Amino acid sequence: MRTHKADLGQIAQAVWNSSQGRFVEMTDNGFVATRMTDHVEPILALISPVLWLWRDVQALLLLQVLVVSGSAWFVYDLARDRLEQLLTPRQRQQIWQIEPLRRLTQPVALALAVAYLLSPQLQSGVLTEFHAAPLAVPLILWAFWASFRHRTIQFAAAVLLLAAVKEEMALLAAGIAIYDASTALSPTLRFAMLRPRSAQLDESRGATKQSGHPVTQSPSPLFKFFTRQEITPLLLHSFSPLLLTCLCLTWFYITTF
Repeated sequence: MRTHKADLGQIAQAVWNSSQGRFVEMTDNGFVATRMTDHVEPILALISPVLWLWRDVQALLLLQVLVVSGSAWFVYDLARDRLEQLLTPRQRQQIWQIEPLRRLTQPVALALAVAYLLSPQLQSGVLTEFHAAPLAVPLILWAFWASFRHRTIQFAAAVLLLAAVKEEMALLAAGIAIYDASTALSPTLRFAMLRPRSAQLDESRGATKQSGHPVTQSPSPLFKFFTRQEITPLLLHSFSPLLLTCLCLTWFYITTF
């Protein structure tokens, strides 16, 4: 199969030892060592149970191909969803509007997924023995898919697994988390900043009538655009991706420096 000790042999040994309870151990010049001194790839331990099913190095090669090729579904679903945004939200609720568009968007989305699989860079990564880096590709697509679908738990799982692929992937994972936070906040910020000041004053007057007490104005500039009722969910919605960003950046610093 034209494979070599570096890197398939070393990685296969680390994965095999992990499946036997020895975390990413390998031999280096006759000495027992850990692969963590070369690259920090905890995901190798996470995929090690595959060797319980098939005790052969080919299991790793097959796993790599299946995981990467399966990620084409995320490309298809994301492309179809983005193409359907050509219609207004009201039109997407009307079957006579959405069905003709889907007859066009589905083949285009499928073509994009096939183009993704035929990408020379992707095929080169899959065909060049086994490495942890190609496993990052489906995790990146999963993270973006979960972000667009507002699947918070799945997004967190994808980002954390991406950070576990390799030391430099933690920086990429942090960037994706920042992107998710920005996309979550931008619609609310845009609505609040474009909302007429008179509407905000009307809301304040309404709150005064309901409570019987005047609403005190905060000196914070944040209250220039938001009411107190709006700030709490806004901060909670952005807390998860910001926490993920801090975790990924911390992990990147620990594993790199």
